[in-house]
Amino acid sequence: MNELRDSAAILHVGMKRTGKTTASLQMMVEFVEKQGKPVVVLDLGCHPSFDNFRRITLEELPKIHSLPGKKYFVYRPYESLQVFPEILEFCTMVSKYVRNAVVFFEDFTTYVEGNFHPIVKGLILNSRNSCNDYVFNVHSFSDVGPFILKHCEIYLVRETIDDPNDLPPKIPYTIRPTVKQALALVLKENQRNRNKYAYRIIYKEENRIG
Repeated sequence: MNELRDSAAILHVGMKRTGKTTASLQMMVEFVEKQGKPVVVLDLGCHPSFDNFRRITLEELPKIHSLPGKKYFVYRPYESLQVFPEILEFCTMVSKYVRNAVVFFEDFTTYVEGNFHPIVKGLILNSRNSCNDYVFNVHSFSDVGPFILKHCEIYLVRETIDDPNDLPPKIPYTIRPTVKQALALVLKENQRNRNKYAYRIIYKEENRIG
């Protein structure tokens, strides 16, 4: 995991019970303790893994570097009936005011479906200029749209429901053989080890597996 470079959009793909949350927590420690970047988790499902993180408000986001204590934060919308507007406001605040930080979007496809809102697109496209890393946790390649598949520089691949021999056509053509290979390697290792914790990292710009 230490090959992950600064200011990247990362797609973290894996079905449930493949170690996705555990790996995310390990990545967070790496970002905070070794790179000095604060971490914010957008968590709609109130996952217990983030219960010990400081709950942050939208108004506090611009002050994220100066807030006291460990730099592990979780944002959980307060209005369950108006979740999407709060998500857009969260993305707007991050785009405008948050720099040199890491944002994890837990279970990303549970609240962003279909065509991406321009605010979410702008957030992703501006990752390098803001020096922010964005990690999108999803269950399968089938769950995400072409935009995020195109603009995430790194795929962190675990076992999914996707068939390596029949991948969704929305995966960019140039990277499809590499995704197929990575999924096949993960499945083979999991079968050998009799668990589901194998993963491979795809670096899209180099079109290689790490």
